This record gives sequence, structure tokens and C-alpha cells, in this order.
Amino acid sequence: MKLPPQPATVYELDQYGNPVLHSKVSATRDRVTKRNPTSYSLNKAQHKPRKARDYIQGATTRSGSLNEMVRAYGQNRTSPMTIFTSSQDTYSERNQVPGYRFRKVSFLDDTKVLDSNPRDDGQRCIRLTAFITKSDEDHMDPKVYVEQQVYEDMDNNIIVHELDFRGRIQLDKEYVFRGCGDEDRVLGRLDLRLRIVSLEQESFNNYLRGHTTYYGYDMNDYIYVDEESISKESPHTAWRNRTQAPYKISLNAKDLQILLKAKQGNRETVDIPSGEGIELLRLSFAGQGYPTEDKLSAGDLDVFVIYRP
Repeated sequence: MKLPPQPATVYELDQYGNPVLHSKVSATRDRVTKRNPTSYSLNKAQHKPRKARDYIQGATTRSGSLNEMVRAYGQNRTSPMTIFTSSQDTYSERNQVPGYRFRKVSFLDDTKVLDSNPRDDGQRCIRLTAFITKSDEDHMDPKVYVEQQVYEDMDNNIIVHELDFRGRIQLDKEYVFRGCGDEDRVLGRLDLRLRIVSLEQESFNNYLRGHTTYYGYDMNDYIYVDEESISKESPHTAWRNRTQAPYKISLNAKDLQILLKAKQGNRETVDIPSGEGIELLRLSFAGQGYPTEDKLSAGDLDVFVIYRP
């Protein structure tokens, strides 16, 4: 036996699309129940249009260790290679590349920042400021180098990136280079957010004088003494690259003998920078080394006094 058709039974729905208790009604042709649009997800997350990016996505032309990148840059340039860094580590033994000259520029005014309010890409970053001269603003293939601190086998190592701006640098924009920021032991390698500031040549030079460390411009000279010459007060000849340096130094004979006796008694203090012998004394003369190509600075002159039996 067939039953006559009955009106459909419907319920009012809540904001999640679930039936509301005691809200059952029968449908009629002249009644239409309108459902309020529900959220896309149960947490009521509303999908808002994404804002236009206020930064430019950059890339790297090439990357490598400090040694590799400095050697690849070469020395036949009118100005030394410039590397921008947020690190305050200027220890020469870790930063030197034997036989090559370059400079590091460190911007000290809050350059190393973990973004406490991440952008929509959800990444944290390192912020850094680099500087160019007004004459470089129209350069279609600018070369800017930045330093990245990374961890390898628990050691802190240096990677240098050659940045690709994909044409002329836009000074009013911030550039983002994925994974080129210093490495965090928990978060991994962070993004680099780079801002470029253009300065007049004089202002650029003045800035570099106070924020730049030059490497490879130091000059090392050696004075050698033996059992006979260590007791003499006469001027000693200094040697530079197997030739005589253009000066001589007079040293107090008694002081040299005291130093020799002390170092022979404590072999842990013995340092041998060149060949066999004992380093008795090291004299440093700031700014008396090789001048830089940009004429903004000069290396130091280090004089080693070595005892050879």
C-alpha cells in the first residue's frame, strides 16, 4: 500500500551546519529556509585575500666557503672584494685567506634580528643592511656579497653568497633570500632580509672607515738572532719575503736573553711562525702594512723576533 506523499521534514541548522534541537518543521512550497553561509573550517577561519608582497624575492648567483669565494673573486680589481656581515667576529686566524685581500663591512645598528612577528610566509629571518654608492644605482648587474654563519660538525663556519637582484637594485624595497641568513641551532638556516642604502661617495667612504675590517693587508717581517747576535746591541736587519726590509731595529740584548731563558724553560709558550726557532718577541705597528686599493686604510706591520740556535 503506497502512502500519499508527505511534506519533507527539515531542521534549522546552526552556524556549523548541524541540526538545532526542537527546530523540526515541514516544508511547504511557499516556504524557503535560507541557510546562513558557514565558515570554511570549524575554527571559523575566514579566507582573506593575500596582501601584495612588500618585498622582492631574490636569488643567489653562486655560493661557497669564504676561501672559495675570495679566490674566485680574484685580486685584479680596482677595489677589494666587499662582504657584508652581521657578525662581530674579526679574528684574523678565522677570516684570513692566505695571499688574498678583501674587506668585511659590519653594520652594528640592530642588524641581526629574529622577526618576532613573522610575515605570511611563516618564516623567521635575519635582517641586514648593505651599502652602495650613488654611481652604482643604475648598474644592471650589481655584485653584492653577504656572509652567512652556519654550523658543520658543531663548528661555526662561513659561507659567502653572491646575490642576484635580477637587474637594477630597487632601493625602496626589501629583498628576501631564502635560507641565506645565519643558522639557528633550533630553527635551522634562516631567511635573509636585505635592505640596500645608497650613499654619496664621500659618505660611503666615511662609513667604511668606521665599520670595515680589512684582511690580507698585514705585512710580516722577521728578525733572526742566534747565540752570538742575541747579546749584541747593534741594529738588527729585518727580512721581508727573503729580502732585506728598508729598516733595522735595535733591541735590548739583556731583554732578549731574559725572554729566551723564560721560553726555553716553558716550552708550551714557544711559537714557531717561520722555520725552526723560538719566537721571542712580536712587535705590531698599526697602519704600516700594505695600503688598501680604496686608499681608506692600511694593514699592520708585524715584526717577529726569532731565536735560532
